[in-house]
Amino acid sequence: HGSTVFVTTHYMEEAEYCQRLALMYRGKVIALGAPDDLKHQLGPDAKMEDVFITSIEHEEAKESK
Repeated sequence: HGSTVFVTTHYMEEAEYCQRLALMYRGKVIALGAPDDLKHQLGPDAKMEDVFITSIEHEEAKESK
């Protein structure tokens, strides 16, 4: 059986130590997955901060429609 530990941080470097992330913005999950998978979507040099900023931009674009 396993364990789940919830971690909250504003430091994206710390978030990379987790197996799975749920990035939240304004109380909503805007990205979910393994850190490497989320970064891979943006390109080989992407950092977690890039993922978070891009996810926020996509969410705000959806809200403005």
